[in-house]
Amino acid sequence: MTGDESAIHKIQPFLETFFDGKTCLSGVSPDTAVLRGAVYQAEILSGDLDGDWVGAFDITSLTRGIETAGGLFQAIIPRNTLVPTRKFLNVTTIHDKQTNMMFNIYVGERAFVKDNTLLGSFELDYLEEGPAGQVVVEVVCELDTNARLEIRATALGGGNMAVWNAGEGFDERHMTEDLKKMLVDAERYREEEEVERWRYDGKVADGDEFGIVVVPRKEEVEQKRR
Repeated sequence: MTGDESAIHKIQPFLETFFDGKTCLSGVSPDTAVLRGAVYQAEILSGDLDGDWVGAFDITSLTRGIETAGGLFQAIIPRNTLVPTRKFLNVTTIHDKQTNMMFNIYVGERAFVKDNTLLGSFELDYLEEGPAGQVVVEVVCELDTNARLEIRATALGGGNMAVWNAGEGFDERHMTEDLKKMLVDAERYREEEEVERWRYDGKVADGDEFGIVVVPRKEEVEQKRR
């Protein structure tokens, strides 16, 4: 226990009773306690901590993802994912000779992007011309401990790369009431939207010039074969 000694003496008996008579460790300076906690947290995040340790972690309250053909919302970082995290997704072109891809980034729990929140957009251009489905782009989605989101899109086989960073623009930790409504609505319309999603999956909407669809990653294909 750290802090004001007079306060410690008042609450110490209650804590020791609550924890079945275990003696509270006191006399530790607040600066030392903060320093030790920071060191433990750094070791946890870097994966260097050996043994058991109970720490405080953030998890995502909402799903992060991108728009795919038909206006569908494709999840990349699901809700309740431990932060920090890094997720991968492969996408491909939907048109012959398509040389650009537009990535619209959303957060939410609904099946269609129109019902979720747009975070931003970026474009990957100068892709190699070819038939639809030939060019494959790897999407890497990273969320750090400060809730900063970064998305990188790289054409596999030595192509171009584009990067988008959300910076400090969105933090779900400050939207408690909106979050509750979003989760309630997602559950209310889940069955209806699953049917609609099946109808629209992979369909190209009018004006969807730079659209994309998801393709399985190599490890996903190998796992299904086992």
